[in-house]
Parts: sequence; C-alpha cells; structure tokens
Amino acid sequence: MEASAKKINALFYVISTYVILTFIWRFLVPATEESEPNSLIYIEILFEVVQIAALIALFSYLRSYYDNPSAAILISVFLIALMTAIGILVLRFSSDHGWYTGHRIYYPGGYRS
Repeated sequence: MEASAKKINALFYVISTYVILTFIWRFLVPATEESEPNSLIYIEILFEVVQIAALIALFSYLRSYYDNPSAAILISVFLIALMTAIGILVLRFSSDHGWYTGHRIYYPGGYRS
C-alpha cells in the first residue's frame, strides 16, 4: 500500500470509529437540552450526511488496495459504520425531540431519578 493510501486508510478508520461511537452515545445517553437555532440543526444534519458520503468515497477508494483476506475486515467495518451512520439519521427523523437533539431519549431540564 502506498503512503497516500495508508493516510486514507487511517482516515477511513477514524471516521468509522467516530460514527459508531456517536451512534452509541446518541442511542444510550439521554439528551437534556435542545439545539436552539434551526440553522444549527441543519448544519448537524449536513455533517451527518457528509460523513456517510465520506465513508462511501473512502471505501470505494480503499477497496482496490486490499487483497481478499484483508478486504473482509474493511467491508465489515464499512457496513457497521454505514448502518450506524444511517441509524444516526433515523434517530434524528424519528421524533420531534430526536429532530432537535439527535438522541433517542430526551429529558427536558435534566435527568429524572
């Protein structure tokens, strides 16, 4: 693998890890406050869509550099990251509080005991 492919490989795994951890965070941890301006919500959604596009672009570039045994790991990470990236958008569009927070659960004013 050449030097630029190694950098792109590292970037692919960083984005994949970020997307997976973001989904786990938004799925398990309740939100306690909403984003105020609607423009911020649209920027967050745009960032989430750009993450999906980056995953697909980096995967398609890296696919040619992997041999068959190593490609299984790349494909597995790509599919998991793509499913969680789509899951982030599903959380966003699933409810009113999901639209404003991006989280599955929303406790206005703080956690309940």
